[in-house]
Amino acid sequence: MNGANSLDDLPLFNCSNHKLNLATRAAISIHPELTEMIKDLNKINASIRRSVQLNNAFKDQKCKLRLENLTRWSSSYLMLLSVKRAYDKNMFESIECPVTLEYIEQYLQILKPLYILSQQYQYNHSSIADVIPSLKQLINNLKTIEIEDPNQKKLCGYLVTNILEHYNYELNSATYKVI
Repeated sequence: MNGANSLDDLPLFNCSNHKLNLATRAAISIHPELTEMIKDLNKINASIRRSVQLNNAFKDQKCKLRLENLTRWSSSYLMLLSVKRAYDKNMFESIECPVTLEYIEQYLQILKPLYILSQQYQYNHSSIADVIPSLKQLINNLKTIEIEDPNQKKLCGYLVTNILEHYNYELNSATYKVI
């Protein structure tokens, strides 16, 4: 095949949801404050779930606490969201939660756009024409988000760095540029 491209020469469009999961998980793993917070919440949630009485009380208020699943970063987001819901229904009045509601809400604010994007990638057969603009918007949002806490600002930086690293080819390849 002189002069013609073989299929091996064509770039692959990898699973964007998988890449987003890897990038987000990597950013979380190097952010000690969030890693510790997730570990603490996982412990308290597990102990509440092991107690029949407490577990039933939370279920009665429609506050089933989630645990982290290390294969999906979104489980960390959903765990934070479940704790926020329990706070909103005053379930932590008699049980001390190791993390304040304010901190949980701030981290949810940072992670929510990533969660929404991963849900979109998962459920609607995204093409590269969907992925690149949404990634650029996400990166811009993470760079400009109004957060005062320096540790949370670091998480935004880690997320941007890891997203850029994992999507380097798609974001910088001449193959995917549109003029």
